[in-house]
Amino acid sequence: MDKKIEGKDTLHDIAKVINKYQSFAIFCHISPDGDAIGSAVALRDAINLMGKTAYAFCDGAIPDDLSFLNVHLDDDESKISDVDVMIMVDCNSLERIGRFAPLFDNAKIRCKIDHHQMSEYVLDYSYTDTTSPSTCDIIFDLIKILGVDITNDMAQCLYTGISSDTGCFMHESTSAMSHFRSYELMQRVSIAPKPIIIYSSIKTEIS
Repeated sequence: MDKKIEGKDTLHDIAKVINKYQSFAIFCHISPDGDAIGSAVALRDAINLMGKTAYAFCDGAIPDDLSFLNVHLDDDESKISDVDVMIMVDCNSLERIGRFAPLFDNAKIRCKIDHHQMSEYVLDYSYTDTTSPSTCDIIFDLIKILGVDITNDMAQCLYTGISSDTGCFMHESTSAMSHFRSYELMQRVSIAPKPIIIYSSIKTEIS
């Protein structure tokens, strides 16, 4: 049964939007952490692998403690106004995407994927699962629905996001599914750097 949490849309509804349109701008929150960067970049890469065009933006740089990810954010902001769909990930309010807020607010189609408490901001499509330990948990499921093979870089991003928001699997919010998703990520691809490096970086971030 398709899960429908705190909003009118399911993940399959979000997948239908991605399948229908061709270009996307994805935004994560200011002062990004592992879950923000991981979910934005993994979703961007998945959409690009579908033969579509996607960009990932953040009002802030990738933190030094996440430099091991060896991924990038997009910097050509002139592309934003031309996309079909704008997607906000890992944040529940317009203000959280910083200087991109006016562009997002005027988007043709506005979408949100998140695990934080719902806000009053109205979007065209919204999926919020407050029972999910991380947004990367949700993006993992969405990528599977889209039928995209997870690359090594995507796996690193997703594993890092799940690790980050579960406090390296020590927070009470950690679910059995978080462990299962992490297991599957490690089974399907060779995560490099090794999880111990990810753990050390995230431990520094949360300590």
